[in-house]
Amino acid sequence: MTEKFICPYCERLLTEKHYCVSCKKDFSIEAAHTNEGTLPDYQIAQQDYIDNVCFHLLKEFIPTSNWDIRQIGTIRDALINVLIKFHGKKEYDLYPWLLEPEDTISM
Repeated sequence: MTEKFICPYCERLLTEKHYCVSCKKDFSIEAAHTNEGTLPDYQIAQQDYIDNVCFHLLKEFIPTSNWDIRQIGTIRDALINVLIKFHGKKEYDLYPWLLEPEDTISM
């Protein structure tokens, strides 16, 4: 059985080698980690970076704030929406996720 993955940018199927022909991007590392159920270290670091930026912003206004992922998540969602809408950033670059399998096929 082999899973086919969807490109997180254009939502088209990746090739068997996890390459997006449309976006000209290789997702083989991401696909391997998705099969293991985890993100690559560099993507975890990116998520941590965004969450820490949001926490530091919260601390600027409420210095006594403690780490609260619900509050951080609310700020993160707003920040990501602004960066996408007004600055042309891609959500997957800002806060990556596991690739989504399209379906499972028999080989």
